Amino acid sequence: LLRAAAALPFLAAAQAEEILPSLRIIRRAVNTAVFERNGKTLLIDSGDLQKSPAEWALFTHHHPDQASGAATLAANGAKIAVPAAERHFFEDAQNVWDTADNRLDHDYNCRPDLITLRDPVPVTVAFKKGDVHEWQGLKFASLETPGHTDGSLTYLVELDGKRIAFTGDLIYAPGQIHDFY
Repeated sequence: LLRAAAALPFLAAAQAEEILPSLRIIRRAVNTAVFERNGKTLLIDSGDLQKSPAEWALFTHHHPDQASGAATLAANGAKIAVPAAERHFFEDAQNVWDTADNRLDHDYNCRPDLITLRDPVPVTVAFKKGDVHEWQGLKFASLETPGHTDGSLTYLVELDGKRIAFTGDLIYAPGQIHDFY
């Protein structure tokens, strides 16, 4: 944690666990992945983390627990990447709420669509199945993994000879799923 705090001052107040030399996890309500390479930072699922020098913030899905800090990160210069199938939940949040008139159908069918952001977030890029985001020598492959939300993505990256998947809330504990739908 001390090395992480020295390299990334915004981590000083957070609980950061080093997973691999350039990957840390901030364990809070949302586990945020923090990649640091060549003096640059990439986050996956920032949660409410807003004070970060992030160059990029990638999101696995649109729920506010995962993305509540996205608007502030974007305002501070971070580029925002989201699932293509959920881009409208980020960019057009107010319209999503304004047109949510069939709440009974939504609730009856257990769809998590209206657990979403209230304010719009500018999106730099929207990824779909097979897209690869190259950043600082790493390749983040996008896999469509609907389940927790209809448009959820998993980001798969190889780091130090290990393949790591960032699944958002699709898998929330060792071998467990959050929702059955």
